[in-house]
Amino acid sequence: MANCPRCKVMLQSETYEGFDTLFCSNCWGHFMSNKVFAAVLQHDGYTFDEEERKSVFSQLAAKGEHDLISDGVVSCPICEKEMEKKPFSDACPVILDLCHEHGVWLDSVEIKQVQVYFDSLQD
Repeated sequence: MANCPRCKVMLQSETYEGFDTLFCSNCWGHFMSNKVFAAVLQHDGYTFDEEERKSVFSQLAAKGEHDLISDGVVSCPICEKEMEKKPFSDACPVILDLCHEHGVWLDSVEIKQVQVYFDSLQD
């Protein structure tokens, strides 16, 4: 099994919205393959209410340049190579940690932020 790229504790297998991911019970981060990440974004099994959406967009609007600066090296839990830091999109300041071969690491609130942002594009 792989270790969390943040806490270094062992990641646990978890189902997130019906998809297999690796989860850190210490920092609540998720690691998922690129294919699973794309499927989670397309999945409409959970709908965010208006209050959740407003809260997430408020968080995203409050992100400044400080939040866009790398918060340290994150290594892929699978191959242990340094992951690339990349914003989800030009309009969404959530910084993803990507291993092009194995997947994406999302810190605790990032998965929800990206899902809400992606859902807003589908409306």
